[in-house]
Amino acid sequence: MDYVTMLNSLESFHGSRHLPFSEINGKLLTEYMRFLKDKPRAQSLYLGAIRHIHNKARLFYNTDERTVIPTMTFELFKVPKQQMKGGRAISLEHLRRIIEYSGTGRSELARDCFVFSFLTMGMNSADMFDDDATIKNDVVCYHRKKTRDRRADNAYIEVKALPMAKDIIKKYKGRSRLFNFYERYSDEAQFNRALNIGLNSVEDAINKIIEEENKKIKNKDDKLPLIDNLQFYQARHTWASIARNELGIDAYTVDKALNHLNRDLRLLDVYVKQDFTLINDANKKVIDYVMGIDEKKEGA
Repeated sequence: MDYVTMLNSLESFHGSRHLPFSEINGKLLTEYMRFLKDKPRAQSLYLGAIRHIHNKARLFYNTDERTVIPTMTFELFKVPKQQMKGGRAISLEHLRRIIEYSGTGRSELARDCFVFSFLTMGMNSADMFDDDATIKNDVVCYHRKKTRDRRADNAYIEVKALPMAKDIIKKYKGRSRLFNFYERYSDEAQFNRALNIGLNSVEDAINKIIEEENKKIKNKDDKLPLIDNLQFYQARHTWASIARNELGIDAYTVDKALNHLNRDLRLLDVYVKQDFTLINDANKKVIDYVMGIDEKKEGA
């Protein structure tokens, strides 16, 4: 999550970017949560980000002798959890339509980045824009920006770039970074804005095709639903849903592929040597499934 986006939202609510820690209390947080009532995901993400900053500040400023920043603020106020409704993943048919889509300008950029995210087990747009990611021997290596500062391994991951992913890297190759997005956009926020605009165009174009196809289908149950509010993060959720629900890949592997830190498995990670073979094997299975590649025929 982009902290600048959170700050922009907080400024709209508070009227200023200047907010002393002494004013961050249960009353203000509750009012801000109500301000975000129509954005449940933002409630969890933005308030969680404020909690993270608040905790970091407490550790930095507070001492055994002096408490500069209150310690009980987020003990008394609970950040709402994201409500998992199972609707974040798009259907396999919609995913295939996006992969097949051919556009220009922002829609082309958005389609390519969305597909690349799916092909790399959910790489975030922030990491595509960042200067951390590299590729060596067809392996994309990076530290996930969202959690690199909160993990002992700095959220490091290695993803084998399969043919379609390599084509996208080649298409947008940067002079000093993996991608050239930093050369085209002034900052990450502008890059994300372009992606959002482009995804809206992708959605509109594909839905027009689906509507025309549905006109020829008499049975209502056989008609393909329209894509509803396509978002970049859905590439990540769709990869996970296909891996777990369609292919039965175990939850631990899916969790590692998404570069999460599962608290229940943290001790296991301490003892097991880091190896990305398992998740890359899983990624190939997911991509082959989506592309309709039959492993038995392939090996015949």
